Parts: sequence; structure tokens; C-alpha cells
Amino acid sequence: MISSATIGLISFNNNSNYFIDGFKGLEMPPVRVVNYNLAGEHFGLFVSAFYGKRRFSLRGWVVGSSVSDFISKRDALQQALDILGGEKTIYFTLANNRQIQINATILGLDFTPIVGGATGAQFQAEFEAAFPFLLSQSENSQNITLSTGGGGKVPPDTMPMALAGDSGGNITVVNNGNGISYPVVRLSGPVTNPQITNETVGKLIRIQLTLAAGEYVDLDFKRKTVTDNLGTNRYSSKSGEWWYIQPGSNVIRFTADGYNASALANVKNRDSYLGL
Repeated sequence: MISSATIGLISFNNNSNYFIDGFKGLEMPPVRVVNYNLAGEHFGLFVSAFYGKRRFSLRGWVVGSSVSDFISKRDALQQALDILGGEKTIYFTLANNRQIQINATILGLDFTPIVGGATGAQFQAEFEAAFPFLLSQSENSQNITLSTGGGGKVPPDTMPMALAGDSGGNITVVNNGNGISYPVVRLSGPVTNPQITNETVGKLIRIQLTLAAGEYVDLDFKRKTVTDNLGTNRYSSKSGEWWYIQPGSNVIRFTADGYNASALANVKNRDSYLGL
């Protein structure tokens, strides 16, 4: 199912030196559940279920043209997985050309020499990903301006009262995967008390700030941070509830305490998958 993979400067399955021929743990993320037994009953209740951190492994081969070349290729793989650089992004291309990625930390790397040869070895690499979903390598980016209409009655008064339709103010963001995705949203001024809502999941975030032209705040929905254009933490200005992009279509609305044609919300997200 994995057509090719890349870790750092190392490419697998598209050259004669590095190959992946097996994986485990990339099918589905583990689930952590909370439940309790009911006193005096023959059953219990599940309170909640959430996806947890993912442990997975990759199995493959390192092959050199000589003993010296093999050692050099093995050293390069070890360097690509070095923990001193923090989490590594592992890129996969699947047999259907889907391109996805996951951030993970190496837990262990084992080599098994080829019997009767000294120019190759089988490896087993163990990883842990705190964020368990596999994300598309390509990022989607869409802008939202404030609504230019909405409201306004048609004289004479009639019942039910007719209202003019709004123009702008919302977009449809599509997550083509089967897992949830956390966006990054930039709210740019001039705007007062901007609000960004995922109407599909029924949750919103409001920022109690007045942003002048050229000022903005970045909302990272995965890390749950609010940072302005100076790098200052503005989390105290936030109210509401963090939301996510669910699989399929999501209607995202941008509102504020007044209209300005230059106010802008930029929404960036990636398709999210539960497994390979």
C-alpha cells in the first residue's frame, strides 16, 4: 500500500538503497476510553472515547554497493532519525497516489544483517506520534470577508417579514478524509471583536480585540494558541470553544462588531485520515 516514503533526506522505494516492505500501527489510531461499572448491575457505561497517541513501526532494508557504502547508507538513516532535531515529518505516497504525512519521534531502530552478506541489513524503526492523524501533504487555504448584507425590511411591513439575503461572510471548507482536522485561522484588521464559527459543528471562537489595518491574530486550533502579529500571546482575549473540521463539508462564518471591506479571515486546513 505504501508506494514510497521520505524521512529527512532519505527516500524509500524509489532507489536501490532504501526500501520499506512492512508497517504496523498505521491502520487506525488507538482509542482511549473512560467507563465505569454500575453498582448492582451486570453491565457498565462508557463515558467517553477519544483517539490517543499512535505507536507504529516501519520495516525495510538498507542496501549498499559495498561494505563501506552500506555503512554510509546506514549512518545516513540513523542521522535522519536523530531525536535531537525533535519530531520528524514522515511523508508517504500510497498506491492510489494519495500523499499524506505524520509527525513522529523515533523510539528505536534495529538492524538485522543479511545472512551471508555484509552489504545490506533489514531494519525495524519504532515511532510514536502524539497527534495520531495522517494529514494531507497539501494545505488548503481560503479567505472569508465580512458579510456585506443581511437584514433590512421590505416596506410596508408584512408578516412574515421579508429579509434581504447576506453576501459573503462564510465559506465551505471540505475535509476529504475520514478523520478530524484542526485549522489555523488568521484574523486580519481593520476589525473589532472578530468571531469565527464552524456552523456545521455548532462552535465558535470570539476574539475581544480591535485590530487596526496591518494587525492580525493567528488561532492555532490544534495547539490552542492565540498569537498576534508581534508574537504576543493574546489567549486572554479569546472566548468560546475550540472547534475542528469534521470529515466532509463544513460551513465556516466570519463575523465582527461592524463591517469593514478590508477585514479578512484566512482558514488553512489539511485533509485528515484515520489510517493508511
